[in-house]
Amino acid sequence: MLQWVLQQCDISPRDLGPSDPSWAPAGYTHHQDTLLQPHPEPRLNSCLPPSAFQQWVPAAEQPPLGAYGPLDPMLLGEQGAVAGPCPPPEVTALVASPGEAMLFTPAASPPPPPVEENTDGIIPVLDVSIYYRGKLFHQEEVGGRQCLLVYEPSDPAVAERPGRLVRFPSPDEMADRKQRRFTEKLLGSAGLQLEQRARKLFATRLKKCKVFWALSQQLEAVGGPPPNLLFRDQETPIFDFNEFCTELRDFRNGQRRRSPDFTIYLCFGQSFAKAKPKESKLILVKLVPKFCEYWYEQVLREGASSLDSGTVSLQLSDSFSLFELIEQYNMQVD
Repeated sequence: MLQWVLQQCDISPRDLGPSDPSWAPAGYTHHQDTLLQPHPEPRLNSCLPPSAFQQWVPAAEQPPLGAYGPLDPMLLGEQGAVAGPCPPPEVTALVASPGEAMLFTPAASPPPPPVEENTDGIIPVLDVSIYYRGKLFHQEEVGGRQCLLVYEPSDPAVAERPGRLVRFPSPDEMADRKQRRFTEKLLGSAGLQLEQRARKLFATRLKKCKVFWALSQQLEAVGGPPPNLLFRDQETPIFDFNEFCTELRDFRNGQRRRSPDFTIYLCFGQSFAKAKPKESKLILVKLVPKFCEYWYEQVLREGASSLDSGTVSLQLSDSFSLFELIEQYNMQVD
């Protein structure tokens, strides 16, 4: 290539002078610089200085910075692959000792506390009793905000609902065959969900079997029990803790002759009637909130002790609130 250029310009190689520079020291030999030799590692050959035959251009004649645009990829494809940049020098990472790692490692944040159930401070415990024709077949204390009264837990209507399961017992021990058959039929379509929330107790009928509810003193009313029907898939409040607190306060202060009413009855498949007592019902469920039972017994004990020595005191003001009852009850339970 160089020979062709010299011929076109009519320049003789002798006109260029000696091939070796005049400043070369004695014993200088061309192509003996080890820096220009290929590196044993092929990937490092791209870091060698420019070839010796590249012509030097004075700084005054070099184009200004930015005069050249980016290389055309098409051109790069024709001229071959462009050597990549030099690999960065290897740096040895500093490894901290176990003691230093403990000093500089941030402490893990503690897990968030569990979310408390929305019961407004009232510990949700129900005493559940199940009667068939006035005979007690099952009784248990149920803790938790929700519970399910079911006969067949695998029923799709109740299987995926949250809450503690309370199973209706089998009616096989009922003496009367006809009553046993009717009870079994009602149980097959019975399902109820209970939930304590916002200082109330709610009930929701889940299946076909009708459910009626009433407080114990309502069943003794002169005009007969109210027709309180639970509609299917509709949440209904059946007990209010605020009303209980008012009745308990009036009872303690002598402003109410009857005791506070906190016993709830549920009748499955039959309505309450004045002519027939509740003990005659095929399926009867009694619910007693343990919170209310505790405070009623405390008030009775306080009244009985005041007649003797007066040593027992509930430490309740005459105008106590539900919040005061909740606070003291939780302290006693803990």
